[in-house]
Amino acid sequence: FQPGGGVDNGPVALEPGDTTPEHEDGAAVGRLKGEGRGDFVILFVGDDQGRTEYHQEIQDAIQSGGLADQVKLVGHCDDMPAAYRLGDFALLPSTQPESFGRAAVEPQAMGRPVLVSDHGGARETVVEGETGWRLPVGDVDAWARGLGQAMDTDLMRRRAMGEAGQARARKLYSVEAMCEATLAVYARLLESRA
Repeated sequence: FQPGGGVDNGPVALEPGDTTPEHEDGAAVGRLKGEGRGDFVILFVGDDQGRTEYHQEIQDAIQSGGLADQVKLVGHCDDMPAAYRLGDFALLPSTQPESFGRAAVEPQAMGRPVLVSDHGGARETVVEGETGWRLPVGDVDAWARGLGQAMDTDLMRRRAMGEAGQARARKLYSVEAMCEATLAVYARLLESRA
């Protein structure tokens, strides 16, 4: 691995979070492999949360799809900043929307563009084409195209997207930004009572 520069033969995508059926784990990857593309590595970083049967299904799909060299289930990680530094971008193919979508903000805060399902909080936290890509929920072909696009995006463009995401995360989602916004609400409430 070459941090921030992929592997010897292509980019590294990181899929953070628990391995659950709510994440469309691996379907788009299989499409890429089916198209003869092998110039990538995807790291699934997160616990199976006791879903050993589903975890095994994913492992079996990786093996039967001939993806063992490209797709790795690495399990729990105590140092997510280091994991994000390994990746060129993050994947979050969730079928269930989150109200805020912290999982989409974390990679951006670490300077990594992100591919997300276009629903829930991700619609607000990911700026299409600027800090990442928003893709249709459940559309495996669109995810395969989006993943291919992210892989084909040159390193300088991915870095610029990562920097834009990092700046946006600091501006909108840092502790300082949260405190300022909270204090502003309190100030407005006090003014309205005066």
